[in-house]
Amino acid sequence: MHVKGFLTHFSNLVEENSQFFSQVAHFNIPMIGLDASTVLCYRDEYQDQKTQPTINNNQFNILLFSEWLKSININQNLISNNKSTIKYTLLQHCTEKSLLPESTKQWLNVFKQFNLNLDIIPSGCCGMAGTYGHEIEHLSNSKKLFKQNWQETIEQHKEEQILATGFSCRCQTKRLKGFKPKHPLTALLHSLQ
Repeated sequence: MHVKGFLTHFSNLVEENSQFFSQVAHFNIPMIGLDASTVLCYRDEYQDQKTQPTINNNQFNILLFSEWLKSININQNLISNNKSTIKYTLLQHCTEKSLLPESTKQWLNVFKQFNLNLDIIPSGCCGMAGTYGHEIEHLSNSKKLFKQNWQETIEQHKEEQILATGFSCRCQTKRLKGFKPKHPLTALLHSLQ
């Protein structure tokens, strides 16, 4: 709604969601989001709506998974048997890299805590950009962006090595390369088995 300019609808959604998240925040439990662009929308675009008094009174903080893991003590007994030899390659969502540049270091540290190898490849936008890549008038450009920014890295690694933080990035890779990369959380969970 925000990207397409439906700002009245977006403002109503912001108010509704903000009230809900504020109610959940009263339980003092961490709120964690897996999709970087969604979580960062709460921090960026939602803040632009703070001119409305009802939204100003709502207080909540939703963490990205990498931020939350950084904030807790991971039980070393859980990961002591980790024998994974996979060297993972992470392609981060472009919004995550631009609005939260420290997330790169957070992911590296989290994987280090889990005794996992991780390379983070500098990359641009995958070309999906939310609804952009689904729209027929942008399809050609969407494919060009993927080829320019992601394709070479993906072709240089095995499918099981590739991780992507963005939902749209995983969808774009599935559409153009025939497989859906895992979210980093999936690799972490797999290492605990």
